Amino acid sequence: MLLARDGAVREMEVVKLRRGGERLNCRMTSYRVDLGGRPCMLTRIRDITEQRAAEMALRESEEKFAKAFRAMPDAIAITKLGDGRILDINAAYTGMLGYTRDEVVGRCVLDLNIWVEPALRGLIVARLRAGETVRNEPVVFRNKQGGLHRCLYFAEVTDIAGESCLISILRDTTEQQRLEEQLRHAQKMESIGLLAGGVAHDFNNVLTVIQGNVSLALEDPRLAPALAEMLRQVQDAAQFASTLTRQLLVFSRRQVLQPGRLALGATIERVVTLLRRTLGEHIVLKMESAADLPEIRADEGMVEQVLLNLAVNARDAMPSGGELSITTVLAEPDADYLRRVPQARPGRFVGLRVRDTGVGIPADVLPRIFDPFYTTKAEDKGTGLGLATVYGIAQQHNGWIEVASEVGRGTEFTVWFPQLLGRPGAAPPQAAPVASPSGHETLLLVEDKDEVRAVVQGLLARKGYRILAAADGPEALRLWARHRGEIALLFTDVVMPGGINGRELAERLRADRPALKVIYCSGYDANILGGDVLANPCTRFLAKPFEVAQAVRLVRALLDQPAA
Repeated sequence: MLLARDGAVREMEVVKLRRGGERLNCRMTSYRVDLGGRPCMLTRIRDITEQRAAEMALRESEEKFAKAFRAMPDAIAITKLGDGRILDINAAYTGMLGYTRDEVVGRCVLDLNIWVEPALRGLIVARLRAGETVRNEPVVFRNKQGGLHRCLYFAEVTDIAGESCLISILRDTTEQQRLEEQLRHAQKMESIGLLAGGVAHDFNNVLTVIQGNVSLALEDPRLAPALAEMLRQVQDAAQFASTLTRQLLVFSRRQVLQPGRLALGATIERVVTLLRRTLGEHIVLKMESAADLPEIRADEGMVEQVLLNLAVNARDAMPSGGELSITTVLAEPDADYLRRVPQARPGRFVGLRVRDTGVGIPADVLPRIFDPFYTTKAEDKGTGLGLATVYGIAQQHNGWIEVASEVGRGTEFTVWFPQLLGRPGAAPPQAAPVASPSGHETLLLVEDKDEVRAVVQGLLARKGYRILAAADGPEALRLWARHRGEIALLFTDVVMPGGINGRELAERLRADRPALKVIYCSGYDANILGGDVLANPCTRFLAKPFEVAQAVRLVRALLDQPAA
């Protein structure tokens, strides 16, 4: 290149137009030269259109990559393949692991201690060097605060400025796995509940036979005292067994629910009076109720059972003494709470909170504490139904239960009940006592279990009633056809073979005589009837197992009730 004596050079980019209007990007370089003593300007024009187009495409590509890199919801890191030194990270990476960009760029990933299993990174790098692909690899990362993130790991080797680099993508599945585990737990509890309800139903039929026959035998005046005492022990054992089946039905949400307006604070005060006498002097009992606590709609007996079960559990967790506090709280879950606690529901709720200062519950035990028959207590110290019952009661009341525990620092249970809006209602009128349970009317008894049918028939016949007994719906219809004018009451099981269940049978008979009085009996709760069957004033429900006196009083009370 010839330069002018003064070294002047001019260089600039220009746009030239070809014939036809095509635009060309050009680089024009001008030199001052001396030709034969005459100063001249030498100009060179070079077409750089393709170069500029390539540069533009590269910038656009880099901008797109940068935008995608920054905006990706998954955490992304670019590191050197060899030593693992971090070249760049995106915002999701800093958000997940808690480090700023300045804290990690230039450092080795292993020095940051973010890999819970550091050797796993070496195995992944070896696989990539061998030409394998890494997709959906389960890994666990540790954030700056020490929290763990379960992730799916994706990796790709690429060349950057002539050096092999690793692009790592981390998809945080911690929350997803937590929700999946909660779903599996809910499904497991539902399955266990179905099994528990079925077992309780069958066992209730057995207990009905035991209790009925024992009650009939105890009425025999010729019974020897020693034999009578043995029968009373059988009766007590059967009563204890029936308590267990009721707890199973509560857990499976098939127990009879009798909700009403309930002042939770007053219920707690009444139970606390009992607890002060039963927990022992080594337990300091404290109670605090929120001011102006709203009413809830609940079954008072079941709420008392919740409090008693939680208090007994707390006592057992403090064998050397401690503090048991019972408080009430109010809550209206927001969107964030509903997301974190999937079993929660929107609305206003009143919480019953029971906290102890006991031994606490280990983390590996917490997921199983509501399973029926699961207990860490000694064999003679518990059945494993206490917390399962509390769980079932909360579900039946459209509420939920929360637990927080730390080994050595105690446990806190909170059971949430929906708040009842509106003013307190009037107390329902008390039914007049039945003077005499005996009678002379004709009753149609329908029960598919022979032994249960025999017991019920025997106890009602002993009270003077005439019993027409049937094993299923079709047989009951035949008896009705012959004795319809004599039958005063239908006493029927709900679930029966023969193609006609108890409800369908009652509906057929009431189509013939609308004022017919009906008592449904079942080892399940009244919800098995469905709809508003019990809204009929001439209808009652009797849960198995039942006491003889309870059954005959119910029959007599319904027979004496005026027809609607």
